[in-house]
Amino acid sequence: MARIVAALFEDQVAAEKAITRVRELGAPDGTVSTFVVNPPGMHHGLPLGGDQPADGEARGGGQGAVRGAAIGGAAGIAAGLAMAPLVGPVGIAAGIGAGAFVGALAGAGNAMGDESKQQPTARPGGVMVAVNVDGTEPQDIVDVMHDCGAKQVELEDGEWRDGDWSDFDPIRPPRNVVTRSARQNYPT
Repeated sequence: MARIVAALFEDQVAAEKAITRVRELGAPDGTVSTFVVNPPGMHHGLPLGGDQPADGEARGGGQGAVRGAAIGGAAGIAAGLAMAPLVGPVGIAAGIGAGAFVGALAGAGNAMGDESKQQPTARPGGVMVAVNVDGTEPQDIVDVMHDCGAKQVELEDGEWRDGDWSDFDPIRPPRNVVTRSARQNYPT
């Protein structure tokens, strides 16, 4: 496993500036790689496109819809019974249907919006500059990446083969994001 500093830039110009600065620090040939990372959802990992077989944020929506429909249906019965003297049994059926529909929508939306169930933030798109820093102090490279305008810098362990980060996974959310203040203790 290699130790890799990876920085994500908004455009190629900023990435090239960072590469130039890294080379000025003495990075040997074969230790710097650059590639484009597509925005989340656009990696075409599945036959029909996309990255995931299902929307992770939609988890729990089905159970929320069932609970909401039951609660809404019960409220609809009460409203329908109140309307029954005016419109007859049709009012009860209409009340149940409308209550169940509104309750299902509200229940599904509430269950999907539960912040405690949210997945980690996906890696944004941009131009990635990866530097194999095995055997050297990575903080100088981290500082250069920040100075050149990186929108995100990571310190990762990965497979470095033939001058490239060969096991990079664009779908996996970044784990070890490094800031300037992290000079002493890197996340693991």
